Amino acid sequence: MEPNKLEEARRLFYLGLESQTQGRLAEAENLYLRSLSLVPDRTSILTNLYVVLIQQEKYEAAIVYIDKVLELSPEDAAAWFNKAVWLSGRQRFQEALSCCDRAIAIKPDYAEAHYNRGLVLGKLKRHVEALASLDQALAIKPGYAAAFHYRGDVFNTLGRHEEARASYRSALGSGGNADELHYCLAALGADATPAASPPRLVADLFDKYAEVFDQHLTSLQYHGPQMLFDAVSAAAPAEGWDIADLGCGTGLCGPLFRAVARTLTGVDLSPNMIKKSHERKVYDRLIQGEVTEFLRTRAATFDLVIAADVFIYIGDLGPVFDGTRRALRRGGRFAFSVETHEGAGFVLQPSRHFAHSLPYLRECAASHGFVETSVTRVTLRKENGQDIDGAIVVLLLRDS
Repeated sequence: MEPNKLEEARRLFYLGLESQTQGRLAEAENLYLRSLSLVPDRTSILTNLYVVLIQQEKYEAAIVYIDKVLELSPEDAAAWFNKAVWLSGRQRFQEALSCCDRAIAIKPDYAEAHYNRGLVLGKLKRHVEALASLDQALAIKPGYAAAFHYRGDVFNTLGRHEEARASYRSALGSGGNADELHYCLAALGADATPAASPPRLVADLFDKYAEVFDQHLTSLQYHGPQMLFDAVSAAAPAEGWDIADLGCGTGLCGPLFRAVARTLTGVDLSPNMIKKSHERKVYDRLIQGEVTEFLRTRAATFDLVIAADVFIYIGDLGPVFDGTRRALRRGGRFAFSVETHEGAGFVLQPSRHFAHSLPYLRECAASHGFVETSVTRVTLRKENGQDIDGAIVVLLLRDS
């Protein structure tokens, strides 16, 4: 290789490294690509390039360079680890497990690979093996908060709640995400019940979930949007309603409610869910944001507000009812699904879903000017082979 070309490639690489360190990721990507054009088979450049692409969530581009690294350097444990993460994000868990095993065979003390192996085994419902992998990660890296956290999740799934609580407390003591961990503990009765799920937790969950969300709900026999539509569609006027779809997700309600909509607006916390909703091309407007904040700024704008499988993440529904009352025109309707329980008020369940009692919902309705049109007991979906009980509720805003 010409000395001048090699020197220029090196110069561009170090400029890219500086840009990446300072958070100028697009600039770093460009510099690495220019460096790579001069020395196409340099694994250090390829590695930094795929890392900066992952940092920008350009996952499909990143895998090309991960595979190139593995082609040139099949004993690169970090590349096998990153390929496992990429495969996991696409629900290709068996392949991901093989990649974790390759990374660990190359580098047995690779704590992150043992942790990721635990995550993958959990997704494959091989929970006892998952615990063994997580324990191995913790043996290598004793203060590994993420491993303690997921260990708690696995124990929770197995119904071993005392061990789950202990793992969550260990994660807290190791510097894990306090909001999430207190929420997990609350779901197990070991902390105060919050008013809602942490917004950042919900947004992150669905950002990661967006690509496989529809497929996953199909596997759960989920029919919430259809049940909501069936509960209200007969009342639709010929000219249609102005509709707000709270927590619209990937837009599963959109194609159904488009048929009775004059205008259709969706709102969701997750940017990636909003992107998926855009792809359906049925919404007039899509807004990324928190639902109560959205409702507060839309006085007398809608004839129908819907929320399908949203209130499993909100316990105290008072602010939602208040915002909906303000956002609806006189005679407007509010239709939603909830998980139900037979006690009082609302509870946060071990599943980390909120469930609401029907007396609580009726109290919220009455205190915010709604009258009950219908409440239908339903099976919302199946989880772990069990029916999840719930209700489809339709309320009417009184004229005065």
